[in-house]
Amino acid sequence: MALDRAFSTAQHFRAPYVKNDAGSLLYALVSAPTPAVSTYAPLKAEPNAILERALEQHGVLVRRLEALKVEVASLPAGRSPLATAVADLAIMVAEGAILARPTDLTRAADVGELEALLQQNNIPIVGRIEAPGLLDGGDVLVTDDRIFVGVPTGSGRYARRSNELGREQLAALVNLPLVEVPVDAHFPRLRSVASVVDANTVVLGGEAVAAAPFDGFELVRLPLGEEYAAGVLTLAPRFVLSSLRFQESPAILRKAKIRVEAFDLWELGKLGLSPALLALSLQRR
Repeated sequence: MALDRAFSTAQHFRAPYVKNDAGSLLYALVSAPTPAVSTYAPLKAEPNAILERALEQHGVLVRRLEALKVEVASLPAGRSPLATAVADLAIMVAEGAILARPTDLTRAADVGELEALLQQNNIPIVGRIEAPGLLDGGDVLVTDDRIFVGVPTGSGRYARRSNELGREQLAALVNLPLVEVPVDAHFPRLRSVASVVDANTVVLGGEAVAAAPFDGFELVRLPLGEEYAAGVLTLAPRFVLSSLRFQESPAILRKAKIRVEAFDLWELGKLGLSPALLALSLQRR
């Protein structure tokens, strides 16, 4: 199956793949926005996304990753408005990939495209979430000694996502304790509002995410109203890519000695898509 953009050094893939979401990013997978982004209901008080701007900003993301020596490949564009949220398609762990089963069932074809890419590059598929289980990969954070899974709480727009069966299947597939993290259901994913930025540090957005499950971690809490600023894409320990949208959060991150590189990604941010959801990390060191 042809890719829009293929890896040039696939023979370098080897275990461990992703032991920690804060490891140095070597290989990443993306998928370009499709015309459907303009039809998806945006966040409250935001206008609909404009495809041309979304494509331009996504292109900047890809070029910036490449400039930072991350090798990037892309899947063919999917049909879902959220097809560019490739982090929803799988959970990468040290042993290989666990294929997710996104809540949006139209994304089954995207998972199939990802499976073909993994096989093409000899990346092991160590498990998959099976029906009737549901699990969005964007609701999962991987650390050295725990895997955190977002559980929507309350009656917000995103309350009906993933399910207990999906979480139970993930727990049976991994060799680490699984910790459930309550996430306000007004926010789309755990990775929208929380990120691991080094082996001992987690960034959380406002009150969108419960802090108690992250016992033992240094917490960097970002202010109310800037919850999505916590959905950074970690490039290396304490070095992140962020959206330019936010006023207070970059200074807070820098004060915490986190290097921040920010540029405009808000056309996709209007849909609740943080930088962390726009790239699937296939290998970190």
